[in-house]
This record gives sequence, structure tokens and C-alpha cells, in this order.
Amino acid sequence: MVVILGTAHGSNTSGKCSPDKKFREYKWSREICRMVKEALLLEGIESYIDIEGETEKSLKDRVHIVNSIVKAIKPKDCIYVSIHVNAAPKPTWSNATGCTVFVYNKASENSKKLALHYYDICKEKKLLGNRSIPATKYFSANFAVLRDTSCPAILTENEFMTTKESVEWLQSEEGKKTICDLHVETIKRYINGNGQ
Repeated sequence: MVVILGTAHGSNTSGKCSPDKKFREYKWSREICRMVKEALLLEGIESYIDIEGETEKSLKDRVHIVNSIVKAIKPKDCIYVSIHVNAAPKPTWSNATGCTVFVYNKASENSKKLALHYYDICKEKKLLGNRSIPATKYFSANFAVLRDTSCPAILTENEFMTTKESVEWLQSEEGKKTICDLHVETIKRYINGNGQ
């Protein structure tokens, strides 16, 4: 199994930061993707990061990068995990907490399985926070990186960049390790559950 890790947005994407502008999602996401890649290597799992640089590419270009990797390997042997940080609707400090996961509106069963592993580990680690969770345990959306990628795909939203306590925790060594471990364990459970 080959894992493609998706970074969040880019340095040139407006918004996507804490209300005080000190926390930048693109920077955090790239650091976590690098940590996950290193941890997967130790587990003998091959992985790629979709966009290594800080500048965002168009969604079409991002999807093309992912699908080029998938085409070279085979869709059934790849998964795509895009790592993000959530935000409240208004760009002001809030009290929303917790991790959630998205799949495409017409997601494959394998995408749903991957999302359910993420949910289960969040529950075990008490990372669901104060948000309401749908009965399916994952949210559905028409995001291009979920809709147009040619392998099982999820997009994770890890805590909130609009909550002071969450921002502090996400930037701590404990927080970064917890989020890294969450994704590594999600991927391992998916691989082990699918007989790869």
C-alpha cells in the first residue's frame, strides 16, 4: 500500500490562519505530513507528499499530482489522506474543539472504511471535542481532492485554528505527536483491515 499525504492550502492562500495570524495552516500541515511520512517509513509503508513547497497549486494541479502517483501504482494500492485544521465560520476566536473527517458525497466503501478508522481512533484518544458528529461518523462533501482523486480518499480536520487552546495544543510537541500518531494509526488499521 502506498500513502499519498495531502497538505493544506499554501502560503499564498488568504485566510487559513488563526485570528491573530500567528498560526498558519499551510505551515503546520506540511510539518505534520513530514512527520507522518517519517513515521510510516519506520513501519515499512511507502508514502508521498502531494505538494512539498509552500506555495499552493490549483486544485486541478493538486489532483493531477495525486492521480499521476496513483496511475503509476494502481488505485487499489493507494490511499490519499489530506491533513487540515478546522475553523469556525467567523474569523474570530471561538470555543469549538475536536477532530472530524470528510469523504466525498459518493465515496467508495474503502474511503468510508478509512474515515471510520480515523473516527474510531479519535474516539479512543478523546479527540472528538464538543462538535456534533453525524450518525455516519464522518461528514460528506464535494471537495475536489475527494471527488476527483482516483483512489480511496479522506480529508481530516484536526482541531480548530480559531480556538486559542487548540492552537496552543496543535503547536506543542505533544499535540503534533498526537496528530501524527492519529494519522499513522488510521493508515495502519486500514492497511491491516484490507489485507495488504
